[in-house]
Amino acid sequence: MMTSRKTLIGLLALVALLAMALAVGCGDTTTTTVAGETTTTAAAETTTTVAEMDDTVYELSLAHLWPATHAFEVDVVQPMAQEISDATNGKVVITSFPGGTLLKGPEIYQGVVDGVADMGTSVYAYNAGRFPVVEAFLLPGISWTTAKSSGAALTEGLETLAPAEIDDAKLLMSFATGPGELLMKVPIRKLEDLNGVELGATAGPRGDGLKLLGATPVVLPMPEVYEAQSRGVIKGVVGPYEAMTGFKLADVTDYITDTPFLYVNYFFVTMNKDSWDELPAPYQEAIATVSKKYYDEVVLGLFDRLNQEALDAALAAKDIEMITLDEAEQTRWKDKMAPIFTDYQKVLDDKGLDGAAIIQTVRDLSDKYNAMYPAQ
Repeated sequence: MMTSRKTLIGLLALVALLAMALAVGCGDTTTTTVAGETTTTAAAETTTTVAEMDDTVYELSLAHLWPATHAFEVDVVQPMAQEISDATNGKVVITSFPGGTLLKGPEIYQGVVDGVADMGTSVYAYNAGRFPVVEAFLLPGISWTTAKSSGAALTEGLETLAPAEIDDAKLLMSFATGPGELLMKVPIRKLEDLNGVELGATAGPRGDGLKLLGATPVVLPMPEVYEAQSRGVIKGVVGPYEAMTGFKLADVTDYITDTPFLYVNYFFVTMNKDSWDELPAPYQEAIATVSKKYYDEVVLGLFDRLNQEALDAALAAKDIEMITLDEAEQTRWKDKMAPIFTDYQKVLDDKGLDGAAIIQTVRDLSDKYNAMYPAQ
C-alpha cells in the first residue's frame, strides 16, 4: 500500500516526539530533524525527593560543651535532631554527645574539621587567633543590648564579610550570649577596684581589655570557672547571667557589676565538610531548612531567656548585690580600653584583611541590631 508524503511526515513527527520524551526523561538535551528542519530541545530538570532516596542511613555525631540538662541540649539539639530525622524519613540520625564527652569545648572546632565529630557546637573564642573576623565582634568597648542583637549582628557580618576563617567546615549557624557582667566574689564599683584582680576570661580580645582596665585576666573555658572561683584562683569572671545556672556560678557569686560593653560571647554550630558533602542534596536541604527554623525561632533569642531565668533564680536563692556603673564611670572604662581598637585593626591588617572596614562593620551592625532588639 502506498503511503502519502503527508502521512509519512506525520509518522516521522510522532517518532521524533517520542524520542524527545525519552530524552527529557533521561535529563539530556535532544536534537531532532523533521522534514528537513532541525530542532534542539533542552531537557526538563529532574529533582530527587527524600521519598525517592535509597535506604542508606547517615549517622552523625554532634559534640557540644553544655551538660545534658542544659537548654541547648533539651530545647535545641534533641528536637532539632528529631525534626531532621522526620524530614529525611529517618535516614539522617544525629546522636548528641553533650558535656564534652566526645570533645572538650576548646577541641570541638578542630575535632569537627578532622572528622572526630560530624557536627559540633562550642565557643569561637576558645580558639584564640583562629577566627580574627569573629574576634572583632568580641572587642570590649562596643555595647550589646541582647543575645538577639549580638547574634544577628555576627550572622550578617559573616555573610557580608565572607571570611576565609570559617571555610574549613560547613557553618550552620552562629549565636550569642548577649551582654555579660562581672560575676564576682568581691565588689567592683569603680575602675580602681579592678587593679590586680584575677578575672576569668574566655577570649583574647576580652583578656586584652581587662589588662587595659588594670585587672589580671586568667584565660579559662567556662566549665573550669566554678572550681577556680571557689578555690580563690580567680575573684570572678566576666560572663552572662546564664552561667550562674548553666555552670552553677551563682554558688560562688556575691556581687554582679553590669558591664554590657565588656562582654559578649559567640557560639558556632558547624559540620565536617566531608560529612556534609556525602549527604544527598535533599538531606542537605532538610538540615539547612530545619537549622534555619530553629535559629529563627529558638536559638537567636535562647540566651535572652536563659539570662533572665538565671538572674531571677540566683537573686531568689541568695543575697547578691547588683552594682550599676553610672554613665561617667562607664565612660572611664571605655576610654581606658580605647587603644584596643587601634591595636586590633593592626592585627587584622597584618593578616591581609581590611581592619578598618571590619571594625566599622561591627560598629554599624551593633547600632543596627541594638536598635532592632533593645534591652527589655
